[in-house]
Amino acid sequence: MPSFNPPALWEAKPHTLAKIEILGRYLYLWFSILGTNPRNKRLVYIDGFAGPGQYTNTGQSSPIAALRAAKNAIERPGARLKDVEFSFLFVEKRKDFVENLRAVVLASSWPTNIKWDTEQGSFEERVGGVLEELKRQRQQLAPTFAFIDPFGATGLPFHIVAEILSHPSCEVLLNLDSDGIGRLVTAQEFAKNQKNLDAIFGDQSWQQLDPAWPMPKLSAAILTLYKQRLRSLQAVRLCVPIRHEQPARADQLSSCFCQSASAWPGKDERSDESGGQIGILLIFGRFRRARVIVRLRLSRRVGGKNAGHIVWRMATVC
Repeated sequence: MPSFNPPALWEAKPHTLAKIEILGRYLYLWFSILGTNPRNKRLVYIDGFAGPGQYTNTGQSSPIAALRAAKNAIERPGARLKDVEFSFLFVEKRKDFVENLRAVVLASSWPTNIKWDTEQGSFEERVGGVLEELKRQRQQLAPTFAFIDPFGATGLPFHIVAEILSHPSCEVLLNLDSDGIGRLVTAQEFAKNQKNLDAIFGDQSWQQLDPAWPMPKLSAAILTLYKQRLRSLQAVRLCVPIRHEQPARADQLSSCFCQSASAWPGKDERSDESGGQIGILLIFGRFRRARVIVRLRLSRRVGGKNAGHIVWRMATVC
């Protein structure tokens, strides 16, 4: 899909509403489980492309879904999470979106152990800066869930994704616009696009892609190549695609959720069920404890519209 640069608030499409719901449901489990580990005094959520915090057709958004997931986990009967700090960093490039997001978050009350901040700037600048400072001080990143959902194909350097995943108990949910990346491969501005493609893949492996391929084939190859790049990282061993389809539209760009994890005991359950032109990669970082698989099917109406048929598998530690 083309890069998206809305002038103001816009309507959330069904796949966006479904993605927000999946994010919120998973984070509730993530916060609940990692928060019970006595070693985890602080859990971090990073939204690299936070947006304005709302849409014209719903008050939901990825920042609000994340905050509510933490609030529900903290207030769950029997939960013992009052001594855990939940830290949220919302990064957004546009000043007007930052201001709107801040107002949306301030409109609700949150438990005292939820700390949040909004920062104006690019994902690479803000999150990359935090990681560089940690490296300089030889410190570890606290258990972190990073949601990286850019408006278009660029803006998510592979080296930052790899750096996040190099820290123990860190995870990434990444929206890969393989259709947009395909247009970079086939475009005429080769020198400029080469720099962007090198950043996206972290090397020049993308040069094996053939610009003459039809876009569906090229997009599928891009998603496969990106998963191979993730699996090449020492901290990533498992990648499980999860498909989002809307069968009513033959030309619908389907999504593919992929999940990878490292340092889990047991069987390496690699899967390759990808398909579609927008891939969404769920990447798990290093864990030292056993795993639990959570399966969910969503085929109901979300936000008054058909969200399509979503089949996904999530995993976390217990």
